[in-house]
Formats: sequence, C-alpha cells, structure tokens
Amino acid sequence: MIEKNKKKILTKEISHLSRDIDLYLSKKLEKYKIGSGQFKILINIKKNEGICQDKLAEKLGIDKTTITKAIKKLIEKKYVKREKNKIDKRYYKLYIGEEGEKIYPEIKNIFNEINIKLMLNFSEKEKEIFFDFIKKINKNLERIKENEKY
Repeated sequence: MIEKNKKKILTKEISHLSRDIDLYLSKKLEKYKIGSGQFKILINIKKNEGICQDKLAEKLGIDKTTITKAIKKLIEKKYVKREKNKIDKRYYKLYIGEEGEKIYPEIKNIFNEINIKLMLNFSEKEKEIFFDFIKKINKNLERIKENEKY
C-alpha cells in the first residue's frame, strides 16, 4: 500500500508526462520554427489530407481561434496550404504544403524517436499491458465526457 503522502495521482503524472514530451518535441522542432502544437496539426493534416479546419480542431480538442492562428503560421511557412471547399465555400480543406512535404519525414522521425526512447526499458509484454491500460483510461474518459456532456 502506498503511504498517504506518497500517493500517486494519475492526472498529475499524465500532465507531467505531457508537459515534458511537449518540451522535448519543441526543442527538437526549433530548427523548423514550429512548436509541439503545430507539430500535432501538421501530422494530422498529413494523415487526413483534405480535412476541414473545424473537423481538425474537434479531432485535436483545440478551439477554433487557436487552430486558426496555428494554421495561419503553418501556411506562412508553406508547411500547409488550404483550399476552399468546392461543395461548401464557407469551409477550407487543409493539405500539406510544399515545405511541409520536405520536412515531414524528419518530423515523423522525431515522433518515432521519442516513442522509442519512452518505451526503451519495457518488455514487449509490458508495452502491451501499458497500451491496454491507456485504452481503458481513454474509454473511461469517453464515458465521463458522455455522462457530463462537457
């Protein structure tokens, strides 16, 4: 049993991990002049070419103002391009830009590198168990969101 003053708090541990991973990614991405948030946007646009800005914001859990600013910066660097949706002119479709295509392999390597480093001393069985736990936590969070409608 864990002593009361040494009690592990899941949300605190996850928050700490998330912050440290973001700092690591930001440092690795400095030469591209993008932050960890823009990195996530770029990766998701590459995986979902033609996604509309609103869908991307929803998928990443980012408000519309923040994603608009981030995409504008990515467009200025030619990492992303946007085109009017031909069916509904109120929306834009997002694609990887010319410069984005050039840096994407390196960015993907940075992403793969951190994942390998994070799981370095885990056996295959431990990795499997860890990801099972993460899936369960995600399912629980989905239930919370549905029940509390936030």
